[in-house]
Amino acid sequence: MPVSSRIEEVRNEITALTARSSAAKDLMQGVCRQLHERMLKYNWVGFYMLESGARPPMLVLEAFVGAMTPHTRIPLNQGICGAAASSGKTIVVDDVSKDPRYLACSLETRSEIVVPIFVKKAVAGELDIDSHFPAAFGAEDQAAFFTVLSPLIRPFMKSTAQGAVTSIYLASSAQVEGLTGQYFANSKPERSSKSSYDTGASRRLWQVSADLVGLTIGSRN
Repeated sequence: MPVSSRIEEVRNEITALTARSSAAKDLMQGVCRQLHERMLKYNWVGFYMLESGARPPMLVLEAFVGAMTPHTRIPLNQGICGAAASSGKTIVVDDVSKDPRYLACSLETRSEIVVPIFVKKAVAGELDIDSHFPAAFGAEDQAAFFTVLSPLIRPFMKSTAQGAVTSIYLASSAQVEGLTGQYFANSKPERSSKSSYDTGASRRLWQVSADLVGLTIGSRN
C-alpha cells in the first residue's frame, strides 16, 4: 500500500480518536499506536512535550510506543529532539550514526525524524519517530505529518467564528473609526513582529507588488 494511502488511514483513525478521547495523553498514546502499527518503518514513535514552567526548559516524554528509552527528559540544548524544539523546524536525519546530536538509545535505530508541534504560534512539543531503516522518512512522509497532527492540535485552535472576531470589530466598531497603521490581535492593539518595522523590506515588498501589477513607482494613476 502506498505511503499516502496508509497516511490517510492513520489520519482518519486519529480524527476518530480525537472525538472520543477525553485526555490529551490518551490521544497522544493513540496516535503513537496508530503510526507504529500502520507505518511499517516507524519502529519507535513518541511525543515529547515542553514542561510548563521548567527552568531550564525541558522536553518530557508523555507517550510512546516501542522499546523503552532512558531519554524521558531532554533539555533543549541536547539531542536532535532539543534542536527541533529550539529551532521550531522539522529535522530529518537519514543516518543517525553521522549526526553528533543523536542521543543513542537503541543500536537498531538508523534514521530519525522530529516534527515540532505548535500551539498559538509557539512550540509546545514534538513528535519523534525512529526507524531501523536508513533514510526512512521521505518527502511524502514529511508532508503528511501536518495532516496527521492537525486533529491533535485542533482543540487548541480558534474556530472560524472566533478567528473573524477581530476583523469584524475593526470593520464595525466606532472605537477604531479613522484609526490606521496599527496591528490588532484579539480586538486589541499589539506591537507587530519585528520584521514589520524593516523599512528596507517594506520598500522591496512595494517594488515586487508594483512589478506584479505593472505599476511604476511614483505613479499616482
